[in-house]
Amino acid sequence: KIRRIIQLLVIDNLVIEKINMTPIIQEQAKTLTFTEADHKYTDENNLVYISVTTLLEKYKVPFDNNFWSMYTGLKDAGYKLKPYPEEQAIRLGNVKFKLKDLMQESYYVQLQEMTKAKWRVKTTEACIRGNIIHNSIEEGINKTRNDLTAKDNDLITYEDNPFKYGKNISTLNDLDASHLKEEYPFIYNKLKPLVMAGATVFSEKRVYLSKYGIAGTIDCPIIKGKYFSILDWKSNAADMHDTPGYYKKEKIGSEWVKSDTWIITEDMFNAPISHIPASKFHTYCLQLSIYAYIMEQWGYVLIPNGLAIIHYPLNKEPVYIPVPYLRNEVIAIFTDHKRKLSS
Repeated sequence: KIRRIIQLLVIDNLVIEKINMTPIIQEQAKTLTFTEADHKYTDENNLVYISVTTLLEKYKVPFDNNFWSMYTGLKDAGYKLKPYPEEQAIRLGNVKFKLKDLMQESYYVQLQEMTKAKWRVKTTEACIRGNIIHNSIEEGINKTRNDLTAKDNDLITYEDNPFKYGKNISTLNDLDASHLKEEYPFIYNKLKPLVMAGATVFSEKRVYLSKYGIAGTIDCPIIKGKYFSILDWKSNAADMHDTPGYYKKEKIGSEWVKSDTWIITEDMFNAPISHIPASKFHTYCLQLSIYAYIMEQWGYVLIPNGLAIIHYPLNKEPVYIPVPYLRNEVIAIFTDHKRKLSS
């Protein structure tokens, strides 16, 4: 069960900016292009914006790939050991070795490199699966919109509606004409009552705030007048946990195999949001909350319980997961990010 977070008014003693509930009228129409290689957005004036996902990574403790790949390689080879990541040391049997000393042994390094190679394969497989799901949903909607290249998504205009450019799904006929009913009925059934109530469904729309130099792409903003909600597609292979951690490995024969036992760790985000567990779920909470905050600054109003994830775990039925709006945490991040840019 996903637990909700109590929003705090005071964030790590950081003085946060007053919430602005009026549109930022000084923003101009922009064309934002996204570069996958460096995960950055660039506008028509070659001004670079940091992506929302890159911004959030700056508030996480980086994963120590070198240390944990050595530990995992040794463990998979059958060594009895204990990790001391804070000391950059690993105990083999009764002797504690520094990582730098283990790196001098070619056999240990080979085990480490084998582990890194396995991880790269898993990461690639996960990315491919995620791209297949995202691209399939997006391309089907874009086909319905008569915009196969999704160029409409690059342009944000401010005449009276930042999302007005291009054709979108605004009627039940539009929705039925898409591939969602046949290929993604779970999504279709979530969108149908919203469209019937007069909302318009968008796909992969760019959002940004020049004041902070931040931009992102929302999977599925749903808008009626000045009210909005957001749906996001996630394709993590495993179930989504609201606690940070990992699946315990069990030895079956000579192989270490991932079990269904979830081991909780104490990993937290860095200040100014160090009260938030650094789990996948909370990362997505912050991601969607940033999108929602940007839209608020554009003059839109988030409906109650308006943020949600549709999760497609591997070989399981999709799951609808409500997401809390962490507005105060977003303001804390934006304030901290702007301060760092100015220093």
